[in-house]
Amino acid sequence: MSSYISLLLFAATVLADCECGYTVNSTSSTDFALFTDLFETDFLHLHDVTYNTSYSTGWIPQNYNTSANDGSGPYGMAKQSTNLLPNYLLSPSNYVDGGVKNRDPGLQLYVRSSLLQQPADQPALVPLAEIVSERDDILYGSFRIAMKTSPINGTCAAFYFYCNDSQELDVEISGAEQMSASKHGPVHFVAQNTITEDGLAGSKQFVDELLSPPSDDYNEYRFDCEYAASRTPRETLSETSADGFFSRTKGLPGRVDFYVNGKLLSSTTENVPSSPGRIHISHWSNGNPSWSRGPPLSDAVMTVSYVKAYFNSTNLTRSNEYSAACASLKKPTISDQTCEIPAQLTAPNPFGPDGNFTGTFFFSDHPSMTPNQTIYQPKENSATDNMITMSRTQYILIMLVTGQIATWGRPLF
Repeated sequence: MSSYISLLLFAATVLADCECGYTVNSTSSTDFALFTDLFETDFLHLHDVTYNTSYSTGWIPQNYNTSANDGSGPYGMAKQSTNLLPNYLLSPSNYVDGGVKNRDPGLQLYVRSSLLQQPADQPALVPLAEIVSERDDILYGSFRIAMKTSPINGTCAAFYFYCNDSQELDVEISGAEQMSASKHGPVHFVAQNTITEDGLAGSKQFVDELLSPPSDDYNEYRFDCEYAASRTPRETLSETSADGFFSRTKGLPGRVDFYVNGKLLSSTTENVPSSPGRIHISHWSNGNPSWSRGPPLSDAVMTVSYVKAYFNSTNLTRSNEYSAACASLKKPTISDQTCEIPAQLTAPNPFGPDGNFTGTFFFSDHPSMTPNQTIYQPKENSATDNMITMSRTQYILIMLVTGQIATWGRPLF
């Protein structure tokens, strides 16, 4: 063991990591995706999601109403930040009594059963929860959420990228569908296009059956999106083309791949977004009998333990910073300048000692792996308080030795 630790310490002294971004699949693969930016949130240790100018978690709680007519349901919707409740762990590395609220740990998003009555000529509003990324410059990437949904009939759990009604990628789970004895719990993957009253016309939708009800456990839901026209500045790479850009797609069509716990379930080359947007997490109901149903007869809660996003930015300042940082590097190959994103191949359960770390991995817990990135950390009880900074080489060796990583995933295309 002593020689193993010596090897890890030596590796840390000879490598800096991730200066030029993060990749889906190894750079030795002919099909790898390179993304310049990172946005990770460990909701197991986040005490507050309040948005203000002096402190930001990277998320903006939503507070506004949508009428029944605008929301295509018999009820309107009232998005309220009071329905977003952090249920953080007191210990930075242990699952302790279900969090401070004695329930599943993470960010809780509630849909309430008590409706907000409106004037007599208007339908009541369903109180619910939604939170949106502060960054709106997100274009293409790998987007991942670990969540445990509600088993209560009458709500919908949603994780999605949104630019507009014709450029949207959705992961949605209906509580009503879990009530069916013939189904464990289907997950819906949707690449939106033209929106009509049913919300699906012109869209590409997949329905995949889960191995167990999504309300029984935390699962990682993921979608990877890249477009053939996506080209990343790579002045320092031998693979650069004449115009100074590195193009990973090699003329392949745009594609979106949908995963659960690292397993590819569906793919499409239709309706791939081409404009920047934000990431949304929502737990909602509008009484639509063909989808969310409800409202729920009792308060329903879904819980999120983390969100991870690795993406390209359309912000010119950010793009210039990235190009300048990578241009200054003298490393010989792309593999020395980027970090491969580990595939989450099992359900990311935060149970037992160090459950949140053995269950998943955060680059943002290790400063050497997030150079030139915006890192949002909890105000208190940061998960990094008692952690040793670790290099990419150390991480790979540790994961291989402990058997945490069984494979590095399949090609994106």
